Parts: sequence; structure tokens; C-alpha cells
Amino acid sequence: MYKEENKNIARKSVLKAAIEALTLCRKDSTLAPKDYIRKVKAFYRKDESDPRAFIVDELSEETIIRWEEFYDSVIQDRTARSIK
Repeated sequence: MYKEENKNIARKSVLKAAIEALTLCRKDSTLAPKDYIRKVKAFYRKDESDPRAFIVDELSEETIIRWEEFYDSVIQDRTARSIK
């Protein structure tokens, strides 16, 4: 039956975890953190013999800043009430 106690417990637990992930832990619930692009660029620049070191040099500071601004615009603080 749909309203079995075990299903209600599981549903409540899943909803609580989802709301926490979308509110309290929002910045930890993204696919990539805000500083991801900077970390990738720094990682590949360590070894100049790696061909990818030259590729990341094409990644401008302006592009990185645009990514960070986009991140900030999408990942804003949320409350449980503001989640639809």
C-alpha cells in the first residue's frame, strides 16, 4: 500500500536530504566548485612538458571571471520555502 510506514519514513528521509542539499549545503552540491577552472588551469601549468599546459594558457582571466560570475548568479542562497 502507498502509505506504508516504511515508505513514509524513506520518503521523509529523502526529502529532508534533498532540501538540505539544495539549501544548507547548496555550495557543496554543485558539479563543479566556483574555483574549479582556476584549479584545473593551475594543475596543468605545473608540468610545461604536458601539451595541455599550453591549452590552458588560452583560458583568459576574463573567461575565468565570467565563469565565476555565472556560478554566483546560479548558486544563490536558498531557503526551503523558495524551492519549487
